[in-house]
Amino acid sequence: MSGPTRVMGIVNVTPDSFSDGGRYATAARAAERARTMAMQGAHVIDIGGESTRPGATPISVEEELRRVVPVLDALMPDRLCLSIDTTKAEVARAALERGVRIVNDVHGGADAQMRALVASYDATIIVMHALPMDVWSTTEHIAHMRTLIARAKSSGIRGERIWIDPGFGFAKDQTANIALMRSLRAIVALGHTVVIGTSRKRFVRETVGTTIEGALAATLATAVIAQQCGVHFVRVHDVTEHVHALKMAHVLCAEEDA
Repeated sequence: MSGPTRVMGIVNVTPDSFSDGGRYATAARAAERARTMAMQGAHVIDIGGESTRPGATPISVEEELRRVVPVLDALMPDRLCLSIDTTKAEVARAALERGVRIVNDVHGGADAQMRALVASYDATIIVMHALPMDVWSTTEHIAHMRTLIARAKSSGIRGERIWIDPGFGFAKDQTANIALMRSLRAIVALGHTVVIGTSRKRFVRETVGTTIEGALAATLATAVIAQQCGVHFVRVHDVTEHVHALKMAHVLCAEEDA
């Protein structure tokens, strides 16, 4: 990569997300948060209306639309680069109709309707790995990622429009998440844009023994390691700190290589 790993800012328009649930649950607050993140240096703002934390209560299509559509409408004049974090084709359609061009699907594009919709808009899809494995295996994980990529391509989504997320914290225990960090170079070698989400997650907190509020420093460490492995985007709650850490690490490593 020619520059530092890019930052994707997380805006949860939810009452129950694990890190900031309820803080940006109104359209006005969520839109302002998105604008702030863009000013802080986020290249993409990821808008989500349904929590994906373990044990979260599923919501209806209607409720998810009620949460995210006013935010998207409020942000349209700002012409920000937005992604929609959803597993529902109806919600993705509403976002795509409003000019959003990235669909972040934690179900890995499992829904054929979602894949067809993304293809019809020539949009980008982020397919995330959330498949359980009895025993963690880098080889099996890579094989699963290849399957997700192939499925998206078979639905007419162009290769460069398929981004991949190895799925930290989804159907993975502490050991698997650590192993996943150590296998990032192999994931990057698949040849697609790679997005990771480690921000304040349980495996980060448990590794260092801290709280959600105290997990920023450890999260920054995962981001710097990801950058060194060639990861393209980190999806985070704390934009300024990540932009600074990644820029500094990039400059120092570039000088060392020279």
